[in-house]
Amino acid sequence: MLKISSLQVDPVDQNLTLDEIDSIKLNSNCSSLVCQYIGGNLSIFLTRNDFTQISCYSIDYQTKKLIQKYYIALNNAQFSTHSFNVRDIILVNDSTLAVATSHIP
Repeated sequence: MLKISSLQVDPVDQNLTLDEIDSIKLNSNCSSLVCQYIGGNLSIFLTRNDFTQISCYSIDYQTKKLIQKYYIALNNAQFSTHSFNVRDIILVNDSTLAVATSHIP
């Protein structure tokens, strides 16, 4: 599952309240996750086991729902005959994703 929640801290007594905003069931286990505010909007990049694409989600603040914005395919012609998994991703500078995979073609 991918769940988004809001954490509220009471300024007086420091009590914490966690309220779930939305959740999405994933078809396989998440192998890496990166969240970043880009241009004032939350972008959530995640990869899954046995899935060679990076999924990008965001929040529609009006409906309070997670929305899938796009996929980034990593299995181009260079990888077409090989099976691999994404092991890790990192957002370098708000415009570049560095990706580590389980295979070198």
